[in-house]
Order: sequence, then structure tokens, then C-alpha cells
Amino acid sequence: MIRFRPPFSFSLFWPIAFSIAGYLLFRDRFPLTPYFDFVPQLDIRSFSSSLSAGFEYALLLIVLFALYWRVTQLVWIEKRPFSPHLLFGLTLVYGLILINTYPINATDIYRYVIRGRVKSVHQQNQFEMPPDAFPEDPFAKYAGEWSEETTPYGPVWEIVATAVTSISGDNFYLGLLLFKGVGLLSLMGVGYVLWHIHAKQPPERRKAYTLLWCWNPAILLTFVVNAHNDALMIFWLMVGVWFMRRNRLTLGFLFLVIAMLTKPIALLVLPFYFVANFRKLPDWSTRVRFTAVTLLSSLLLTWLAFLPFGSPVDLIFRLVRESSTSAGFSIVALLVLVNQTLQIAILPIRFLQLALVVYILFLLREFWRVVNGRSAPNAIQNSFTGYLLQAANFRLWYTTWLLPWSLIEQPITKKPSYRLKVVLWLLLTAQLSPLIFGHLRVYELDGDQLKAHLIAIPFTFGLPFLLAKIQRVNSAQFRITKDENRTRIFTD
Repeated sequence: MIRFRPPFSFSLFWPIAFSIAGYLLFRDRFPLTPYFDFVPQLDIRSFSSSLSAGFEYALLLIVLFALYWRVTQLVWIEKRPFSPHLLFGLTLVYGLILINTYPINATDIYRYVIRGRVKSVHQQNQFEMPPDAFPEDPFAKYAGEWSEETTPYGPVWEIVATAVTSISGDNFYLGLLLFKGVGLLSLMGVGYVLWHIHAKQPPERRKAYTLLWCWNPAILLTFVVNAHNDALMIFWLMVGVWFMRRNRLTLGFLFLVIAMLTKPIALLVLPFYFVANFRKLPDWSTRVRFTAVTLLSSLLLTWLAFLPFGSPVDLIFRLVRESSTSAGFSIVALLVLVNQTLQIAILPIRFLQLALVVYILFLLREFWRVVNGRSAPNAIQNSFTGYLLQAANFRLWYTTWLLPWSLIEQPITKKPSYRLKVVLWLLLTAQLSPLIFGHLRVYELDGDQLKAHLIAIPFTFGLPFLLAKIQRVNSAQFRITKDENRTRIFTD
């Protein structure tokens, strides 16, 4: 007799139903349609203009994370039935709900549209011409503080932006929705690749690893609500990893190069995987051939990507200028503020330089460990973690770089590893940090940036390690108690 197996356990119904309700509430609280053309752009405090309203936002976010974690427990630990079609279908549902939400934590999407129009409408080069070079453009007013700056992204992204704005034309609202669609498709693409990367894992773990990416509220808010282009970068990285795990080493590495040409920060990944691939090859003749073919192909791909735009020199200078002229929402910013308050005779630039030197030494250490056989994904996760800790300007989307590497190197255990738990907590604390820098600073701290940083920096970067540690201790104690009870049953 064939038994009917439902596509999911009914114990999953309520967490999923409440998640849908939560995202609908989120969209209704921060609607895009009535406010997309406001100048200057809005943020969380524009919609939640009191400390109590900020607290309500925090509560909603925490509830969404709690529901997400509950579903993960049911699928992974309790092994409740859950169809992969439902997993991806609900990811699409969540995304479509959020696609018409205002980008409250990052309005870079506005610059995506404007810089895309530099090429699609004005037939100029985004790497040479900033938005303010076209004051007659009806959307020039949306460029904001970055109106004088050229693009900080790679040519692959600007090709995508040009294509999107060629479709949207003079419909700015449509342009925003299309970029959000790119973010949603990229997010789902990463989930699909993770699903295939974990093809040999037990079914419940395979579903859980994919769900941890696709349904994470921080991932959905960053890549659908804010439509940040890191989603496309991460997609190329994961495709590259998938090919390399199938021993298509050069092809996989070229996808890593495409990721770098989408967003330059992906350059961090390349040395680690080049060395890891080099080590996997059986003899020196194969290694020499791999090196020659991979390097020549990478240079050719880079040349082709920049061909419509010219030299990458302008991009390099743009990135150096941005990374060395200011500091905010970061550990470095806290040190600068303390230095200014105590009137210590240290130039702010010295803190940036010191952080950079320490980070370079850290990267060399991680690289050397990969040379000696350490896992490349672990080294990459450490390198991205080091980057967001030393960055002069911390941004919420930096935390999303860590999650895929945590998932592809998750050890085969019955529960998430300590490393993965730290990343998951960090994604939550980072999403809550604007409430400290915004609401708490304005409404309770009299606008004091130093006090806000003194609270927000330990909360954002320190609390995840503590909470993950507490989880691990509690889990160990629960396991001991469970074993003692089992022993007592057998001895009584």
C-alpha cells in the first residue's frame, strides 16, 4: 500500500504562516510606491519617528528571525518532511511580498538606476562620468551624496545595470522593481547552487543548509528590499565553487573572476582558491598547464569585461579614495571618536593605516595556512570577517558575505556549528544596529556619536560570539541531562 506523504509537516504551517504575515506587515509599514520619489531618500527613522516605533521594528525583526530559526530546527534537527519545491516556492513568495518595500537600510539601488542610465541613456562611461555630469537627467536628483562619484562596482555589474535601465527607460519606479527582481533571482540562484553543492548530504541537512540561506530575514531584506548587488557577486562565487568541486577547476575559477568583475571585494577569494586548486593537481606538468590556462583566461576575461569601458585605473583610484577618506559605524570609527574626545595627538588616518596593516598581515597568515592545506572556504570566511572588522566604514551587507562560506563548510553534525551560529547572530545584530546609531542616538543620547558607537560596536560585533557560546553551553548541558535520564531509565 502506497502511503501519501505530504510536502511538509503541519508543524511547519504556523511558523511559515506567521512569517508571511510578518513580511506583509513589513511591506505595509515601509511601502515603496508612495515614497519612492522622495528626495532626500528615506530611512528607518523616517518611517518610525520615535524610540517606541524603533522598538516595534526591532521586535518585528527578532520575531522573523525566531520563526526562521524554528523552521530550521524542525527541518534539520526534528527531520520534519519538507519539500524542496516548497522551500524555493516560499522563497519566491517572501521575495514577491518584499519587492514593493522601500529600501530602508541602503538606498544604493537609486544609484544603480542613475549610473545605469549613464550608459543606456547618455551613452557615456560610468567609470569616467559621475551622475552630476548630466544635470538635465530627470533622475539626477536621486543621486544624493554620491552625485560626484563614478561607479565603485565592476564592469559586469554595470553591464547588468545598463541592460536593466535600457528596459525601464524613463520609468524610475520600474527600474527600482527590476533591480529588486535581479536581487531576488540572484538570492534564489545562490540557494539553488547551495542545494546542488550539498547533493551528497542527508536530505534534512541539505534542506536546512539551503533554507538557512534562502529564508534568512537579513538576506531577504538586504537582497530584495535593499536590492544590494552583493547577491549577484555571491551567486557567481557559489557557481565557481560548484564547478571546482566537480573538478572543473579553471572554469570554476573563471566564475570567481566574474564575481570580482561584478564587485571588486570578491578579489579576496581568488588567491585562496587558486592555491587550493593548485594543490589538488597530481603533478607539476598539470600544475603548470593549469596556471598558464587559468591566468591567461582570467586576463582575457577581465580585458573583455572592461572593453566597453576602458581602463580599470579609474575604478582602482575610486575605491582607494572611498576607503581612506572617512569612517563610520565601525571599530575604526569608534577609535577615531575616542581619540577626538580624549584629544590624543593621533591623526585619524593613522587608525585607518594601522587597521589596514594588521589586516594585510592577517590575510598573509590565512593565505599561508591554505598553502599548507587549510580549507579555502574557512580562510575566505575569516578574511571577510577580518575585512568587516577593520573596515573604516561598516555596512550591513558586509555580513551577508559570511553566510555562504559558513554553509558550504558546515561540518556534518546534528546541529549548526559554533561558527555558523556566530554568523547567524551577526546577521541579526547588524540589522538591529541602525536603531542604535539612529533611534537611540537621536532620542536618548542627544545625538552623541561616541556613546552610540560605544553601545553599537560591542552589540554588533561582540554579542554574536557570546550568544553562540551560550547556545553551545546550553546544548551541551541539555545533552548531558538527556544522557543521564536515559541511563536512569535503564538502571531503575
